[in-house]
Amino acid sequence: MRRHLPADDEVTAAMARVLAKAAEDGRKATVTAVERALGIPHATFDRNYRHLIDGFRRQAREQAATARPAGPDNAGTNPEQVIRRLRRENEDFRRLVKIYAESIRQLTLDQLELETRLNAAAGITALPDRRTRQAGTTSGRR
Repeated sequence: MRRHLPADDEVTAAMARVLAKAAEDGRKATVTAVERALGIPHATFDRNYRHLIDGFRRQAREQAATARPAGPDNAGTNPEQVIRRLRRENEDFRRLVKIYAESIRQLTLDQLELETRLNAAAGITALPDRRTRQAGTTSGRR
């Protein structure tokens, strides 16, 4: 089944929203944020919208360059604002880690189920691995 891909104008509108949100929050606009907003996997997005991605990255770089004050330590930035922003980013990263961990767990379960089905369909009998056998015999020897 083929996934319906949005038109270029819809993608451009999503990119504009991500750029506006990034400017509002004082964060960097990313292609990943656009992909999430549209619900499109990275590979599909990259393959179908490369011409738009290059322009978006250029706009994001320009926006980031004009948004930051001059100077190595961003002189004039309120420390409380920096702390709030860092805490927000930390919360976002923690949420992402939880999402990725759950995705990995689900993919592992799916892989094990598919492997079991494949073995059953092919008539393959799975033997326990060496670690499982050793753990069972070690505890029985004492």
